[in-house]
Amino acid sequence: MTQQPEHGPRRGSPPYLPVTDDRLAEALHELEPWRGAGDSVDWDLALIAYDVPADTVIAGVPIPAGLYTREITGDGYHVIAHRWTDRTALADRLDDIERRHHQFEHIDHARPQFVAIHTAAIHAYAHRMLALIERDERAGGVLYDVAVRCWHDLNPHLGADRYADELRISGNVGAYDEDEFVTAVHDRTDTQLHERDRLLSFDEAEAAGFDGTLRDGSAPHTWASLTPRQRAALQSGPIRRPRWRADVSRFLSRHLRQWRRTAGPASSRRTDR
Repeated sequence: MTQQPEHGPRRGSPPYLPVTDDRLAEALHELEPWRGAGDSVDWDLALIAYDVPADTVIAGVPIPAGLYTREITGDGYHVIAHRWTDRTALADRLDDIERRHHQFEHIDHARPQFVAIHTAAIHAYAHRMLALIERDERAGGVLYDVAVRCWHDLNPHLGADRYADELRISGNVGAYDEDEFVTAVHDRTDTQLHERDRLLSFDEAEAAGFDGTLRDGSAPHTWASLTPRQRAALQSGPIRRPRWRADVSRFLSRHLRQWRRTAGPASSRRTDR
């Protein structure tokens, strides 16, 4: 018996399918993009998305309605087209590329070849530089009331070369190019500052005075958006939950216990239809 081919992506597969028709992939280039993110020339990749309506024909090539992307890498010479099956997943992918591209673009970088040669020394100095920043974020430090999300948040409060001078980078780089080495250390330190950030929990955001539900559609609140003083207050004090949330929590817990006692092990079996 011949097995019938499956239609659409399999469970667990990516939310897109490759566009195998070269004419269709080329025709997408003539459409007005829905969204775009990244840069394939000065960065790793660009992703251009298209929301194609029904009855679209470009240069005699009909394009079925749906969401498409062109992923461009290799200085613009390598292009892969996909048709997406999940709008939310595509939006998340574009948001992620925008975030990573912004982190790359907002600070100067040393040459990749230079970084590759001196990676160990760059990382060692950046680790020590982050330790100095966190020292100044403690109570009584110059950054105790400053929300440090990235390297540029330091500039209004500290001299640009303060930490480089304190670490005596200029006296330890040897044959390295001093300016480029310092640039690479600042870049790596900026990456570490971004890496230590995280989203605030619902309770943390609420205790900090933010709308933890984000009903207004704003960006999620993060740990680095708080000053060290505010972070310390969240860690030291109990988070007070509204009365209604505590009542709902008790109600759900009580009924969940009752359900487990009465349902028995048979109810936990999964049934496929």
